[in-house]
Amino acid sequence: MKYCKVELRFINQRKLSPSQPNSVLVFIETKSEEIFVNPTTGHQTSRSTPASPSFFDTINLCSSSHHHIRSLLRSRFVSYHFLCDILAPEIATEAINLGFGRNGFTFTVVVTVTNRTVSVTSNDTEIIENGSTREDKSRGIKEFEHGNRVVFHLFPRSLQSET
Repeated sequence: MKYCKVELRFINQRKLSPSQPNSVLVFIETKSEEIFVNPTTGHQTSRSTPASPSFFDTINLCSSSHHHIRSLLRSRFVSYHFLCDILAPEIATEAINLGFGRNGFTFTVVVTVTNRTVSVTSNDTEIIENGSTREDKSRGIKEFEHGNRVVFHLFPRSLQSET
């Protein structure tokens, strides 16, 4: 099963004088996480690694419109259009809360995108398919010990947003 988890954190929020620009630093980091589940014991083991180098960019807001913010984000984060749709309303809300139109502000939004894969390991697959002779059982166990895994893709990759 594969899915994508998006986490947003707003940090370093500061109100500035009205003459200061409205700037937002967007920092994006991506991780890949693989979770191995033993169906017999329920034991889970996970491994997490950076999927790509982190990157950031600054946008200056002249409008709190979702459409305006989305177009600014899309011009800078071409590979992450799905993120721009999530970020635009969140950034607009934060800008309004910091006094957009009355004073300047600056804040940082940290976006963590985690691509998760859940793999269910099984040494019973062959036994279930071919019967349970002693030879089949030991061959199935050896295959399990050599790292053969059954990966269930229960539904397509979907986006889950948690703010």
